[in-house]
Amino acid sequence: MMNQKRSKRLLLFVMALAMLLPAISFAEDAPSRAEGALPCEYTAPEEVMPYISHFYDGDPFTTVTIKVSESVTMTLPSGAQTLFFSFYKADERYAITFFDAEGKRLNAARNITSIGYLGIPVEPNAVTVTIVPESRTLTLGEWYAVKDDCEFPFPDTGEQADVLVYLNAPGDELTKLGGVLPLLCGEHGLSAQVIYTTAADGYKSTQCIDVLRQMGIKRAPIFGKAEPRFIAYDNAAFAVLRTDREQLTKTLVNQIRSYRPQIVITLDPESDTDHYMEGFIARQVINAVTLAEDENKFRNDTEPFTVSKLYTLSAYGETVISGEQPLYAYDEISAAALAETLYKTYLEERVYRRKMPDAVRFKLEKSAVGEDSGADLLENLATDSFENYRDLTPTPVPTPEPTPEPTSVPTDAPTADPTKEPADVPETTPNGETQETITEPEKSTVETSKTSLWWLPAAIGLAVAVAVFFLVPKRSKARILFCLIPLILGLLISGFMLMDRKKNADAQKTAAAQPTAAPSAEPTEHPSIELTAMPVPQAPTEEPTAAPTPEPTEEPTPEPTNEPTPRPDDEFYLDGDGEVYELDFENGHWWYKNNVLSIDVKEVHTTFDENGQARPFIYYVADIRMRDYSSYRSGVRDFVQPWIYARREKAVLAITGDNLDRDEKEEKGCLLRKGILYSNYNQSGTLVIEKDMSLSVIQRGECSERVLMDHGIRDTYGFGPILVINGEVAEKHYKGRVSHANPRCGLGMIEPGHWIAIATEGRQTDFSYSITLDHFAQMFVDYGCTVAYNMDGGSSVGIVFMGEALNRHYMKGTSDTQRPWFDAVMFGYSENVPSPDIPTVHDGFRHNF
Repeated sequence: MMNQKRSKRLLLFVMALAMLLPAISFAEDAPSRAEGALPCEYTAPEEVMPYISHFYDGDPFTTVTIKVSESVTMTLPSGAQTLFFSFYKADERYAITFFDAEGKRLNAARNITSIGYLGIPVEPNAVTVTIVPESRTLTLGEWYAVKDDCEFPFPDTGEQADVLVYLNAPGDELTKLGGVLPLLCGEHGLSAQVIYTTAADGYKSTQCIDVLRQMGIKRAPIFGKAEPRFIAYDNAAFAVLRTDREQLTKTLVNQIRSYRPQIVITLDPESDTDHYMEGFIARQVINAVTLAEDENKFRNDTEPFTVSKLYTLSAYGETVISGEQPLYAYDEISAAALAETLYKTYLEERVYRRKMPDAVRFKLEKSAVGEDSGADLLENLATDSFENYRDLTPTPVPTPEPTPEPTSVPTDAPTADPTKEPADVPETTPNGETQETITEPEKSTVETSKTSLWWLPAAIGLAVAVAVFFLVPKRSKARILFCLIPLILGLLISGFMLMDRKKNADAQKTAAAQPTAAPSAEPTEHPSIELTAMPVPQAPTEEPTAAPTPEPTEEPTPEPTNEPTPRPDDEFYLDGDGEVYELDFENGHWWYKNNVLSIDVKEVHTTFDENGQARPFIYYVADIRMRDYSSYRSGVRDFVQPWIYARREKAVLAITGDNLDRDEKEEKGCLLRKGILYSNYNQSGTLVIEKDMSLSVIQRGECSERVLMDHGIRDTYGFGPILVINGEVAEKHYKGRVSHANPRCGLGMIEPGHWIAIATEGRQTDFSYSITLDHFAQMFVDYGCTVAYNMDGGSSVGIVFMGEALNRHYMKGTSDTQRPWFDAVMFGYSENVPSPDIPTVHDGFRHNF
């Protein structure tokens, strides 16, 4: 009896083992960042512990803030060999200290790092490690221990780089350069160092890092210190004065001499876009490349170096990189299409719906190797001078010209035999040069491991069958059955693996007939780059032809699964790409639609009852529906008229914000914009924009910038007061500092993604009377809002649709006119919004109506 139970348990174990064999054989062993984390224990202050899970939650936008007076200790898990970090602020000074089992300090590593990723080796015999901020608050995105076989985001830490790229801000690597960097790095294997001159917050820098990794760049980017929030639209001198030119020049020269690149790429020196910074940056880089050659300049820092080529972007450049060329490292997707796909990684930038350049034009500003003649940045450069150069592009074979008659001249060349090793035959290129081709790529290690051991499951099954035969008593009637089961399972698994082996062999034979890769010193492999942020769009494939049947049959009924499931709100959105809109000033109705945003604005004429007297009252209500968080965006710009502000931003709809910290910031709530904390006086309630497109409010005195930022909140508004909570008028709203009758602007939410914006006219007794806070709050309740918040009012009130102001500010005999905006709440992006230099139909003054 015991023997039978033991036999059954053994049989079940063998069956389970056999079923796991395919999974073991085909498992991938390349962990991603968070997936490579080892189990760790942390010790931290009570204020920090609720956020410790953000270290390893896999969400790049959640953080852990550690103040100067605090520290966090990690108990190192078994097998930990490297500490992995991601930082969200530049120039943070911190101390890393390792301790042994007795609490003795082993080593202290003090570093100053920019935003990005860092790996620190674990000290031998270390049991714990402590991180302590030294000079300012430390913001970490991730911090955990890994083994050495964990794949790091940027493994290349060499000092030199083939290409040095200077840009203004994250996103430029796509909007300015299109698919150029994937071509140089992902396709040709060049090493590149990308340097952004302006500072980037952790939210956008993390997305930037993901984009660069997918481009094939193996170096962490460098972010500068300049904060764009201080740079004005109409004041180029102000932007330049904030930059220490001498220090900037020295930094650029030292970078060029340190990385010793063959190619330097930068922006257009004639550009005046994006706060005038692009042209300024390009001109400084051009100057630095020249100074880097001069041994008399900064000679105490680095050795002189001459760059082989300096390229700048230019609308008139003669070196043109086409966006239509296929990239073979990315399944032959075109460079422009790849750039558009990667750009979607920037969640906040999706609203712009930008089309990446079909072609990128470069001007060769300086060359030590000769002038360009075609569309190749590597022209006149020896490819063997690049350490990891590869060419994945198949060499086109010239089509032979047709001859009138077949020739009968005998040839000694043997007939090609696919089973034999092909000889290296010179091949003529379109340029007339000869080169060798590799007609059959080497099999990869992974592929070999999957197919060459097809016999292993059968062997294991046979061994188990023999073992069972001797373990099961002879008198057992099921003895033969117990022996056959593992053997049959093993044979089945081996059969499947053998079929897979044959399929791979057939695929290799097919591939051998296709155009082959250009020659290199060694057979090259495709880079291990995966488009993890979003799927790469593929060309539609034809449906397989149905097999012929002996007798004609009726046409099959189309399957309903091919049709997309309709959504309840489909009527509000456009089906497909594009946009539609209408401006009807005569009837006071304006609307806009695309596939993720719907806006419907109406002008409402009514009366406001004050002490039994009916006053004329006019307001504008915008019904806003969003399917994507990026449809909303905050703005921080120069102090300009609302219609100019909205036109520069190409905003479909823009309303008044909270004037940020320009005025009365000590009376406002928490002011957080695009991840940058402007102030946190906490004297008023705060409106929070959630990532799920919902609005929430925090009462006065209860807002913590640490909580908001660690949860990845990007934007808050702090004018106040709170108008509506849980669908009811908020208590004490009338005690706001601006509770008396005034023109108003506010924002409310009916449900996540469905918001209501209201802007009222006022201070015009013969046209529209002002309204009090309690009546304003009731308006949002009447529209079904569960949450509502009061924005800046009075002369600041403005609502702009497609670049035209809807409300008006004018009262005869007074100076009450539209106040310029410093910030705004915006929705959508449209190239159909006129530029500021085009005359307006309405600009916010009554005499234009």
